Amino acid sequence: MTEIDNSTDLELDTTEAHPDQIAHAIETNTDADLTGLTLRDESEGVGGESLSPFRLALRHYRRNRTAMISLVILVLMVFLCLFPSIPARYGEGERLPKTATTYIYSPPSKAAWFGTDDLNRDLYSRVFYGGQVSILIGIAVAIIACTAGTIVGALAGYRGGRLDDILMRITDIFLAFPILVSLLVLRNVLAELPVFSTVMGDKSSVRFMVLLLSAVGWMAVARIVRGVVLSLKEREFIEASRSVGASGRRIMFKHLIPNAMGPIMVSMSLSVVGAILAESTLSFFGYGPNPGAGRTTWGLLIAQSKNTVLSGYWWLVVFPCAFLVITVVCINFVGDGLRDAFDPKADMSRA
Repeated sequence: MTEIDNSTDLELDTTEAHPDQIAHAIETNTDADLTGLTLRDESEGVGGESLSPFRLALRHYRRNRTAMISLVILVLMVFLCLFPSIPARYGEGERLPKTATTYIYSPPSKAAWFGTDDLNRDLYSRVFYGGQVSILIGIAVAIIACTAGTIVGALAGYRGGRLDDILMRITDIFLAFPILVSLLVLRNVLAELPVFSTVMGDKSSVRFMVLLLSAVGWMAVARIVRGVVLSLKEREFIEASRSVGASGRRIMFKHLIPNAMGPIMVSMSLSVVGAILAESTLSFFGYGPNPGAGRTTWGLLIAQSKNTVLSGYWWLVVFPCAFLVITVVCINFVGDGLRDAFDPKADMSRA
């Protein structure tokens, strides 16, 4: 390090440098021997490579041990559920032969690790097959809802005026109703309209459930993106884009939305959690999807156990709920890690 300008705002770790050395270098603006002087953050561009915001966020995320452990568990869980034939010992609807150790409602054993259900099917295998449908529903809902919410929020925040008022009042109306009430009302109303039933399919189908959850899941994302856009649209780089003749569409999709990717990714993780829990809740009350003959979801497994758990068949509810809770908790921790990593004040808080 050759020269330090007194106008440069650097965050220095002075634990090993003598204070007189630093003061002399700053006051005289001359070369000084600053051996042992380190930078807390190389992203400032002095003493290290310049990092992009994404790489800087990735570095911050990797420092979060809880988020990293949750990410590893989540990736493993998602992989095993999306490819259930790898961990499963039997087919999804395969019935075990009745023996002294395997019979209907048999407790966990070597032949059936999680026990069996009323049809003598292996619960261990069915938990992974059910997770495949539940996780796919959560991912599909998150993609659709976040895409719609991002577009609505970006339009409302950038255009402002009457369009902003209209879009936000629609958002407020949806947010004013309890989510479960909204889902049940929309489920019955949309299923009776020929226009929507043609596009969404039967109200017991997985496609209908994905579109239904997406219809009530975009509002929170829209409000978050709108807030970010409002804080960005008067910044210098946006004014520079306007001055060179950039169109509103280009500014939104090339500058505003990319700079809002941090909150969008956090919202997407929360949308996955919300969709999985909403599907499980609806299935528990008998309004969930029917993925097909012999197919199941985590919500259906839990719903099927509500009439048998009081009879002592505890494994029918414990294992599906355990997989559901572990997945939801890991996604929440990953979302918290993403929020902290993309928070521009995160680096200052570590000083």
